[in-house]
Amino acid sequence: MPFAPAPGPYMDRSSTQKTTKDIYLKFTSGASGAVPSTLTLRSGVTSVTRTGTGAYTVVLDQYFDHSVGFTQSIQQASYAKTGACDCRKITSVGSTATFTLLTVDGDGDAVDMASGDIIELCFTVSNSSGL
Repeated sequence: MPFAPAPGPYMDRSSTQKTTKDIYLKFTSGASGAVPSTLTLRSGVTSVTRTGTGAYTVVLDQYFDHSVGFTQSIQQASYAKTGACDCRKITSVGSTATFTLLTVDGDGDAVDMASGDIIELCFTVSNSSGL
């Protein structure tokens, strides 16, 4: 006997539900925050470019309407308060499908990651106009 849902006033809302996608990025920094030529993990990411002290531009594989979440972790090769302790999202996706990021020290000042620091990022994005 096939499964039948319980009777009731249930509506299929799948066409109006908000859809999201997680985009993951992980790499181990080279000297002075250099981005390696091969990223450890880059689902949905085309490229990462260091653009200045602690500054990075992440280009996505496709355009998304909205950024709805961001998580990050920096594991220092050797802990120092003056080293990169946090990563901040400065700009979100837009018509260029990019994020701008800034790594900062314990005081919130822009600083490059040290050689061997590992950064892990997750961007949650959506193409739903209902967000």
